[in-house]
Amino acid sequence: MAATNVLSESSASGGGAARPGAWRLAACGAACGLGISGYLAVVGLTAAGLPVGCGAGGGCASVLTSRWAGSWGFAVGTPAAGLWLVALIASLRKNRGLLTFTALAAATAALWFVVLQLAVLRAICPWCMADHGIALTFAAIVFAGGLAEPAGPRRAIATVSALVATGLLIAGQFAVPYRPGQIGTLSAGTGEAGGVIVSGVRFGPDDSPAWGPAEAERTIVLLADYACPHCRATHGYLNELLAAEPRRFRVLVAPVPMDHDCNRTLAATEARFEHSCELAQLAIAVWKADAAAFPPFDAWLFEPETPRTPGEARAEAVRLVGAANLERALAESPLPAIVARNVDAFEAVHARRLPVILRTDGPSIEGEPADRAELDTLLAK
Repeated sequence: MAATNVLSESSASGGGAARPGAWRLAACGAACGLGISGYLAVVGLTAAGLPVGCGAGGGCASVLTSRWAGSWGFAVGTPAAGLWLVALIASLRKNRGLLTFTALAAATAALWFVVLQLAVLRAICPWCMADHGIALTFAAIVFAGGLAEPAGPRRAIATVSALVATGLLIAGQFAVPYRPGQIGTLSAGTGEAGGVIVSGVRFGPDDSPAWGPAEAERTIVLLADYACPHCRATHGYLNELLAAEPRRFRVLVAPVPMDHDCNRTLAATEARFEHSCELAQLAIAVWKADAAAFPPFDAWLFEPETPRTPGEARAEAVRLVGAANLERALAESPLPAIVARNVDAFEAVHARRLPVILRTDGPSIEGEPADRAELDTLLAK
């Protein structure tokens, strides 16, 4: 009976011998991929928030609310679900040519998105990685299990078609910027004596470190984490805008460390945020010790592409304010209360990712703008 099953599988679509159970494994893999991609597609299309288990501000949110989470204006879960549906049909119908195409397309797209998460976003989405893992496993089953189209013109056509499909997907990410979530649509605040009140949470020059001229035309609040690459980019855009128009705004800095050691909303901490609490505490201490030293320290913390270490940050803080002043400020640091207030504001405006720019003259801004020009446009609205 087993020999009969193998024979029937090997003869499907005119191909060679398939390993026992390989067709069923391929169908199961395609069904799993369809389940995950379909779920992510529904979340993206309905703006239903974040997938189960993904917390605001974490790696999952950073990936799924980034410009790389979409192609041609649609969440990538949508074309992925379509590809997995085709793969499932090909597996059930034992269509080797179509199966070869879907396996190669899924695997090459998976490799692209893994590189994006590790090298560009520096954040991990567990749901996405699960889907990518399934894609690579599915491709291995198709080729190692003897299900792929035999070498020849049809195999070549399937391969070229898969590469073209992946290329079109990637081209769509560059051609049509994806704007998921709520960038430029969060609650606006109200102004009060050089400060900002948003959803009942107050930020003022007396309780928040700041940079920019005190006589600026308006005040904005930057919710950020010193270990967040998107915050670093946005901080840079703000600096460039202020350099072009020195009186345009003043920035009140509100650290929101994505570290459960000081952020009550997080159950765990991603590796990239493991020192966020320490960096925020040092920034607050420098501000308490000498308000004039905060702007250069704040800029220094955001300067490199990878986060500063606590040792480096402490040494720089000592250089700016002196060891005795720093130790005194650290002993008196109100970090827990400040972080709690900042987290309250982050939750009150229903933000899902950092950075967040709270302002009084229009919708607040969530996430990293595409570039300085886009931030300029958003702030001008």
